[in-house]
Amino acid sequence: MILQKAFLRVRQFVRSTRAWPLDAPELAYLQSVLTPAQFSLFKALPFYEQRHALNVCRTLTGAGFGYDLELLQASLLHDLGKFDPATGAAIPVWVKVVNVAAGKIAGPLYRNWRTRQSQVRPGDWRYYFWLQAAHEARGAALAREAGGGPRVAALIGEGKQLQRQGDRAALALEWADDLN
Repeated sequence: MILQKAFLRVRQFVRSTRAWPLDAPELAYLQSVLTPAQFSLFKALPFYEQRHALNVCRTLTGAGFGYDLELLQASLLHDLGKFDPATGAAIPVWVKVVNVAAGKIAGPLYRNWRTRQSQVRPGDWRYYFWLQAAHEARGAALAREAGGGPRVAALIGEGKQLQRQGDRAALALEWADDLN
């Protein structure tokens, strides 16, 4: 299990560094799933976040969840909070790597430090760590503002709680996210 998770994380890193822009058929598909406002926010994400989200969505569709439009929207927007539309700042790949490694090594100590960075302002390197810590709640709010319904926002912002309750869509989203 540990080796499998390590492999998946390495694969995520390599995919992030090799991400390419989405092509016309992919963009057309996104426009069929997302509202115009959601699509606009999605397009503002870095290529590696766009590609990751599309891979998560495709995994869910391939697993039989293609009928669930709200789940597909949540899959495409689940990392939206890692982007700050006000500044254009997005979590760089190096921060993602540090976040995963430090979380495994220092656990709760690191997570507490990361959460306390909320007073840090854009431009400070610690701001990226706060974006990571707050991304679920921020992503849910952004998705809601862009026309996502309550279920889309809940899958993004309350996914962990929904998973503990056995919510099938939340469990599927976590599974697909981990694979991609």
